[in-house]
Amino acid sequence: MQLARHDHEAQALAGAQMVGRFTDGTPLTRFDQPQGSEGDTYDFTFEGDDGRRCPLSAHIRKANPRDGSEHTIQIVRRGIPYNEVDAGTGSGKGLLFMCYQRSIQAQFEFIQRLWIDNRNHPLTGAGVDRLVGQKWSEKTDLKYPVTLKGGEYFFAPSLNFLKTMP
Repeated sequence: MQLARHDHEAQALAGAQMVGRFTDGTPLTRFDQPQGSEGDTYDFTFEGDDGRRCPLSAHIRKANPRDGSEHTIQIVRRGIPYNEVDAGTGSGKGLLFMCYQRSIQAQFEFIQRLWIDNRNHPLTGAGVDRLVGQKWSEKTDLKYPVTLKGGEYFFAPSLNFLKTMP
């Protein structure tokens, strides 16, 4: 079944509201529709947005509030897309999440526990992160949007250590 243009736009907007960005990286705080890869999609804040443009439970708003606190809780993160063939449907998509930080407990686990899974972050009544929140589907009939296939902590040597390598 082919989706009408309106349906594609509605799906794109629904996905953007879960994540806080369109698939091309355009943030909802700045634009109502995708802008392509033009311009800086990282230089923005949530200042002046009470959740009407970017929902308070959107992933980027929960995981990187851009209110100054991220300077001590910041992690370097990337999502790497891949295709995984599902035996039942013959199709599937995946995302390998990778991040670097100084302290797993003080940064990554803090973000997951106290920001993403906190229904009152960044503001009272915000709800759990719509994309990766662990308590997202407790009070809803909606299916959890992410299926975790595995996870592991790996440790990388510091730059200082790598510079001493012969």
